[in-house]
Amino acid sequence: MAGESLLAAAKLLSKPLEDLYSLGKEKAGSRLLRWRQAKHINSLYKKIDAVQKIKTIWQIDKEVKLMTFYYPLKVQINNKATPITDIRELGPSGNCVIQGIVGQGKSIFLRYLCIRELALGKRIPIFFELRRIERTQTLRSHIDGVLKTYGFEINDDLFDFYASSGKFVFLLDAFDELDSELVSGVVNELELLAQQYPNLQIIITSRTDSGIERSAHFRVYRLSLLTPEDHRPFLEKIVPEADRVKDLLKAIKGSTAQIHELLRTPLMLTLLVLVYKAEQTIPSALSEFYENLFQTLLTRHDKSKPGYSRKRHCELTDRQIKTIFEGFCFVARQKGYLVLTEEQLAECLGTASKFTGLKCDEKGFAQDITKVTCLMQEEAFRYHFIHKSVLEFHAASFVRHSHNDMAVKFYAKLQAGAWRNWHQELVFLSQIDTYRFTKYFLIPSLHDTFKELAVSSDQSPAELTQEQVFQLLEKNQVAFTTETPSVSPTMAPAAPGTAPMLSSITLSHDTLGVRGYSLTQFEMNYVSQLFQLANPALNASPRFPAMLRQLGERHP
Repeated sequence: MAGESLLAAAKLLSKPLEDLYSLGKEKAGSRLLRWRQAKHINSLYKKIDAVQKIKTIWQIDKEVKLMTFYYPLKVQINNKATPITDIRELGPSGNCVIQGIVGQGKSIFLRYLCIRELALGKRIPIFFELRRIERTQTLRSHIDGVLKTYGFEINDDLFDFYASSGKFVFLLDAFDELDSELVSGVVNELELLAQQYPNLQIIITSRTDSGIERSAHFRVYRLSLLTPEDHRPFLEKIVPEADRVKDLLKAIKGSTAQIHELLRTPLMLTLLVLVYKAEQTIPSALSEFYENLFQTLLTRHDKSKPGYSRKRHCELTDRQIKTIFEGFCFVARQKGYLVLTEEQLAECLGTASKFTGLKCDEKGFAQDITKVTCLMQEEAFRYHFIHKSVLEFHAASFVRHSHNDMAVKFYAKLQAGAWRNWHQELVFLSQIDTYRFTKYFLIPSLHDTFKELAVSSDQSPAELTQEQVFQLLEKNQVAFTTETPSVSPTMAPAAPGTAPMLSSITLSHDTLGVRGYSLTQFEMNYVSQLFQLANPALNASPRFPAMLRQLGERHP
């Protein structure tokens, strides 16, 4: 029966593959003949369908099918949170970037779109993770490798045929996880693909401000945040026991407003389930979710069976394992590693051992992190984190626990311009290392901002003259992204009366690499308000100071 089921499902690919053969039989018929054979069609189907087999942070021990737990996500279209079940609902054609914040389910959503495209049987969806591109590779060479693993013969002429055929859609996950050294080159390659192959649709997921959203060749959509109305149906997807769902909902209802604000992404609701099961209480801040997560995962097997203790491979205490893992994460972040080879894992662990004074055999460490805590996964002798935010929190936690001299040097480096590469860590550090974050990073950054604005440190920014603000903003190129799908990103505010919905803002500056943290936040705030003031309907809003309304009238 399983074979018959596979055969029936694989027939979904027969139509696009037959179309592909018909289009290319004159030029490359002999190299496409394999796609007329059932065994090759079945093999391709299984490889694409495997996209939905994943390990999640709540089901780490074994793979689960995405469709068994997927909760429908929504995308902002025409200012409305719109359910999306098909790529075509984002537009019949064209390339786009799907943006979201940490833990909003971008990767799961893209995998869902891949499986839905497979089920439609009209095009061949090719899904891959951008983090797997090596520093020695180009985007094109990596795509060639992916197509080969799917069974496609590949050379320049065949790639040109495939990309021109209209029978492929590329789904590229997590642009923000690209090695920073590759970003510029990959953007250029993506834009070239978009120009050369209008029949090839490319869908990319990313966090905001990753670089790709500035491309005029890609429309930008934002995933909608979850609302309180989503809590029950989402929890029912991942918690089988109805009583536990009721307990969780009751605990959420009794939690603080700050926690209600945090529980707006699938990741945070999932962490809530894990931590609440172990602690029977809801953490009071974002950082506490991650703080409790390590211990929860480290001991969850031991707690599940009385008298049972899972074998540890590192002869370290729970606290020591966490300490060396934090050091490991910090080193990995410094080196820009998201996917690590065995050699890179050993390299990071060795440096972490020097930092912490703790020793652990690299094989034992790998076993404990992948088999006990399961915060990393091993695939084909490469290691990756179960979620990027796990890496970011524990790197921040290492800074929090480091001695003062090291913390001062770290914050000074970030304050000098490196902060853009550590943005999420700064969010965590503002909560878990508040004093040093404020003293050694935020206050110096504010002083630099005052200096740049030519105002004294005791003068309110609201007292800036119009000329000062305009001189500041004129140093930037400002890219606005609206949520209207038919409008491409534009380099200027919308004309009065068009009522665009602002989705994101990106500032480009000649010295962007050393642009101050606080100054950038200041600029973003002003630009955002000026953009919204370009709409007369918002112009009278009492939440904008009178001076800003005047600025909007002068610079619409």
